[in-house]
Amino acid sequence: MELFFVFVLLFVIYGAGWIWQTVGDILHDTTRGADREEGAGRSGGGRSFRRSLAGGDYSTLWRAFSRLASEREGQVLDRGPFQGPRVSYLHHVVRAVLSLHEAGEESPGVFTQISYAAPYPGAPPVEIFPRRTPDPDEPETGDSEFDARLAVASANAPFVREFLDPPTRAAIVDLRKLLANDHVHVSLSPARLMIRKKGILASHHELSLFARLSDQICDRVATLWQRANGIEIVEDAPARSDEIPTCRVCGHRVPPEGRVYCRRCRTPHHEDCWRFNEGCCIFACGEKRCLKL
Repeated sequence: MELFFVFVLLFVIYGAGWIWQTVGDILHDTTRGADREEGAGRSGGGRSFRRSLAGGDYSTLWRAFSRLASEREGQVLDRGPFQGPRVSYLHHVVRAVLSLHEAGEESPGVFTQISYAAPYPGAPPVEIFPRRTPDPDEPETGDSEFDARLAVASANAPFVREFLDPPTRAAIVDLRKLLANDHVHVSLSPARLMIRKKGILASHHELSLFARLSDQICDRVATLWQRANGIEIVEDAPARSDEIPTCRVCGHRVPPEGRVYCRRCRTPHHEDCWRFNEGCCIFACGEKRCLKL
């Protein structure tokens, strides 16, 4: 009987301790959440993003991002109505992320931006932004209209002139004209290429145009990296419509039935060979998802 009472006493003590710890954890989490909300209220948090929609429907914005993700065979990540959606996709072999960015107090507002992961490892830093005052030390492109409206900051003037060829300058000018706010910011570093546009591109047409123009700039950066490393891209001869491709896993022909293509590099495989290889057979591709075209 005494052993029973000892057991009950221990159970009550343990239960009371567990309840006390749980209540303490709940109160701690509640206080921390309140502190975060108070901090967001002081700094603007995500509220300015919601205000920037100007009464627009968030679901419409999400559908535009989702449609772009579908077109680019990417993924849309919904970060909630206070931060906005984000699209991740592959442009050739470079990972691109299109999202909304809320700037700090120095440059308040919400921006649509796209970032590419290192299309040119080792690239000299370049910043392109709306011009405010003339600077005689800035590198010039030779295009008087472009130089009058956009400032270029870089210590490597020869690279800037090679990078900003006429098609690339035209793409940047078209980005500047989007939303009619005369703003665009292009930032190139060894780690990434970032292109930022002031305002929220809320329609699919605007997002698609923004991504397409940005992809052109990324392609130019990648071309310069290829040249710097002695790589020359040669177009393949057009394949005959009746030609049956060869599977690079087993070495046999791949008839239309049972044929799949790598989602990234479009290399044909037997469906069985794709499963056996657990992805694309091309070295350094690494894609795990396939398509049936």
